[in-house]
Amino acid sequence: MSRLTGNIHAELGSLSKLQGLYIAKYNLAGDTFGRWEKLGRLLLGLNNLVLGMSSNPFSGNIPSDIRKLQKLQSFMLEDNKFHGEIPSSFANLTLLSFLSGSRNNRRGNIPSYIGTYQYLEAIRLDHNYLSGIIPEEVGSLSLLLDLNLAYNKLSGSLPLEIGLLQNLETLDFSQNMLDGNIPTSLGSCVKFTSLNMKGNKL
Repeated sequence: MSRLTGNIHAELGSLSKLQGLYIAKYNLAGDTFGRWEKLGRLLLGLNNLVLGMSSNPFSGNIPSDIRKLQKLQSFMLEDNKFHGEIPSSFANLTLLSFLSGSRNNRRGNIPSYIGTYQYLEAIRLDHNYLSGIIPEEVGSLSLLLDLNLAYNKLSGSLPLEIGLLQNLETLDFSQNMLDGNIPTSLGSCVKFTSLNMKGNKL
C-alpha cells in the first residue's frame, strides 16, 4: 500500500483533458464525498472515462451527482467501506463496461436498471450484503463476460433470462440463499470457463 495520505487538491479539477483518475491503494479515508467536497467537485469537473478508487478505507455513500459522469466506462470501488443501497443515480452511467464494487457494505436489492448497461462486460459485487432476487433484466447484458455476485444474501430462483448471456465466461453466485432449479437455459452459455454456485439451495 502506498503511504500517500492527506487531501486531494481542488486544483486537479482544472485538468480538463484527464481521462482517468486512479486513487487506488492509497491510505485515504473518510466519508469520501460528504467530508471531501473538493473530491466531488473534481470528479464532476473531469471528462472521466476511468475512475479507480479501490482499496482505500473510503466510507459513506456516493452522491446523486455521480449521474453526471455519463461518459464513465470503468468504475472501480472494491475494497472500501461504502454502505447503503446501490444508488439510483448509477442508472445514468449507461456507458459502463466494467463495474466493481466488491468487498464493501452495500445492502438492498440489485436494481432492475442494470439491464440498461448495454456495454457492460464485467460486474463484480461479491462480498456485500445485497438481498432480494437477481433481476431478470440481467439477461439484457449481451456483452457480459464476468458476473460475480458471490457472498451476498440473494434469494429466490435464478432467472431464466440468465441463459441469454451467451458470451458469459465466468459466473459466481456462490454463498447466497438461492433456491429452486438451475435453469436449463444455462446450457446456451457455451463459453463458460468457470461456474460456481456452491453454498446455495439449488
